[in-house]
Amino acid sequence: MAGQIRQREKTMGLEQFDIMTNASGLVPVEFRVLVKPDVVEEKTAGGIFIPDASRDRQELAQARGTLIASGGRAFEDFGSPAPTSGDRVWFAKYGGIPIKGADGLMYRLISDKDVGCIIFDERAEVVKDQ
Repeated sequence: MAGQIRQREKTMGLEQFDIMTNASGLVPVEFRVLVKPDVVEEKTAGGIFIPDASRDRQELAQARGTLIASGGRAFEDFGSPAPTSGDRVWFAKYGGIPIKGADGLMYRLISDKDVGCIIFDERAEVVKDQ
């Protein structure tokens, strides 16, 4: 379904408009964007399983993900380049609202200003204060 366009009529006889649809069933409005955070591993590199409560906290703190959809006015005041659907992005750790999509996956609905940068090289990583 991602990338398909469907027609929908506004009520009261107003003209039709296009809406980009995606598997989540969610369409952000205004300055909001929908991001799919990266999945947090269930066990460490050493094979130790991470408890669910700890994984949930790590998922909320995750700052890397894929931009799924943008509202109509998102990134309007940004200079070039502005992220588009499918781009890998860094975003504010605890920004936005966690939402479960129609496809059963977890997403975050965040403000466009919570997107910090586009990731062009996956080797980039967060460095803790020294």
